[in-house]
Amino acid sequence: LEDYVLTIPMAKQLAMMARTEKSKLYREYFLDLERKWNDPQNVVQRAMDILHSENLQLKLENKSLNRQLEESNKKASYLDVILGTTDAMVTTQIAMDYGYTAVKFNKLLHALGIQHKVNGQWILYKAYMGKKYTTTKLHTYTDKHGKDHAKPLTAWTQKGRRLIYDILKENDVLPLIEREDIA
Repeated sequence: LEDYVLTIPMAKQLAMMARTEKSKLYREYFLDLERKWNDPQNVVQRAMDILHSENLQLKLENKSLNRQLEESNKKASYLDVILGTTDAMVTTQIAMDYGYTAVKFNKLLHALGIQHKVNGQWILYKAYMGKKYTTTKLHTYTDKHGKDHAKPLTAWTQKGRRLIYDILKENDVLPLIEREDIA
């Protein structure tokens, strides 16, 4: 005797070709199965099942994308805020956007080579001068003796705020509105 290993499709072929009572039952079973498979109602039902499954998948993806869009819309980019402001701002106001005090923020800008202090006022380094990044505001105040004083303050223009944003972003310093670790 010799043994043969048959695949399932080959076993079906042999069962269909044989001329025995058992093979006749197999043939009828397979023909009935094929008839049911090709029945128009079953074909339509399978198509509907596939479309339903795909539709569910698309709805899930759409829901996920909508959630991401809502999150994105909640967090306006800092650049949108900058572009929405036309007035020059003092460093204290910009520093708050980054979670810094004015003193620490000025030191950061100094460390990054943007500005240095001259006679008590922060001035841009030569590479940034004359490019309309800053303007000077006059701060008036009365001292404890009742005497009036005026002190020049550096204020950042919209263009200057964009410069700060770009340089800080290159150095991995983001405004609070864009930070992932702050909800």
